[in-house]
Amino acid sequence: MDLLAGNRRPVMILTILIYVYFVSQSLILTATGALLPHIMETFRMTPTQVGLLGSLTALGSLTAALTGTIISDRVGKHRILVFSAVLGGLGTLAAALASALAPFLTTSLLRGTGFGLYNLSGNALVADMHRYRRGLYVSLLHTLFATGALAGPLVATSFLARGGTWSKLFLVVAAVQIVVSVFFAASVRLVPVPVLPAATAASAGAAPWRVLLPISLGMAFYTASQMIMTTWLPTYLSGRDILPQAAANTALSVFWLGMVGGRLATAWISDHLEGRSVLMVMVGAGTLFTAVSAATTAPVVIFAAVLLAGLFTGGIWPQALAHAYGLLPHATGRVTGAITVAGGLAGIALPLVAGAVVEWTGLRGALLTGLVYLAIAAVSFAFLPRHNPARTRLAEAT
Repeated sequence: MDLLAGNRRPVMILTILIYVYFVSQSLILTATGALLPHIMETFRMTPTQVGLLGSLTALGSLTAALTGTIISDRVGKHRILVFSAVLGGLGTLAAALASALAPFLTTSLLRGTGFGLYNLSGNALVADMHRYRRGLYVSLLHTLFATGALAGPLVATSFLARGGTWSKLFLVVAAVQIVVSVFFAASVRLVPVPVLPAATAASAGAAPWRVLLPISLGMAFYTASQMIMTTWLPTYLSGRDILPQAAANTALSVFWLGMVGGRLATAWISDHLEGRSVLMVMVGAGTLFTAVSAATTAPVVIFAAVLLAGLFTGGIWPQALAHAYGLLPHATGRVTGAITVAGGLAGIALPLVAGAVVEWTGLRGALLTGLVYLAIAAVSFAFLPRHNPARTRLAEAT
């Protein structure tokens, strides 16, 4: 039985709108990388100022996650969703209209805050509305996000080739986000605020700290390992003359292709198999194939290894969320916020460690650091309580 049976149409409308906005966010996120030379030229930015752009975005996102963790389960995730969508859309619009560097940098803080709140409320609200199929719907959300990230550079390149500018592309995305925000405000009025039933037997014995601590620590190190792979893989392969630059860049695309496949597979897995066991298999296999990619110089083996590394690790985000949501169904906002905050802090500190290791040991040290981070994630996940969503659904149905 669906949590909101009898309200399926408005629930699905709101779910699709959440998906559309997530795609717009991921698309503009990666499109900005492809558009960066043009943005730098417009504002005459230095590399340090480009770094500040990323730092302000991360700061806004981290601040939003900290705030959202405290208030989301109290004030209503649907209210935060509408507010964050408007904030993000206005931030994208302001960036497109900015005529000087200082206002443009300020918009990155605004957009980071909007996306941080949206990421938290969107994930949690989708899980609340689809309690009995949360794995499917959360996995689809992350699959679409990854697909938007894949499409971002392609859209940016095509847009520029047709005579467009970076600011015009920002305007188009801002228009989509603002329109979706208006539909959010209308559609949430048609959907009853999700009220979850009493804690199930599977979650009753799981104290919040027993879930939040290992899931946050594991996701922090997992996220850092993925950042290292995305940042250093092409440089490692080309810098050590293993592959030409173009082929090294393609290897990273192959890794992300595997990520999309992994998230699609998780749409079924997370609703039917015991969650902690799945996480251990994912991170273990990901560690193995990442090690293979760092150990070999054969191009065919490298491409196969990075594809499989992406395939096994790609589903960790939605699987971890679905597992934690199942253990703490009354605190989906707190769960999402805790994981996001941990990932944000790790995203600031752990890549610096990897950079220091590279300076000390050479380029291979980056991938080896990523392996260590994955191993720490595996140890952290091992301390999670077990939860089988299929058995829980069966127990509740009877």
